[in-house]
Amino acid sequence: MSGKISVTRSENKTTISITGRFTFRMTEQFRDVYQNESPSQQFTVDLAGTQEIDSSGLGMLLLLSEYADAPGVELINANPRVRQAIEMANISGLFKMA
Repeated sequence: MSGKISVTRSENKTTISITGRFTFRMTEQFRDVYQNESPSQQFTVDLAGTQEIDSSGLGMLLLLSEYADAPGVELINANPRVRQAIEMANISGLFKMA
């Protein structure tokens, strides 16, 4: 199953939901989502439907964290497999994890 991105916006918060596989094929779409928002937005990435994440997906999270001016990007609802990939890449400290 390839990945899918959906976005929910409010006045000062953007939630990006990833379902399926968070891979290289989603790079352009993911970048377009956050670059169309103000860097001062609070960004949340909902990983509830994410089955797996590859190195490109991890890199996209890093790029989002560099883009965002708000205090941190929040990652929520990561399953154990996805959470382990984030921790093994040694980037979990860059995000608020819930």
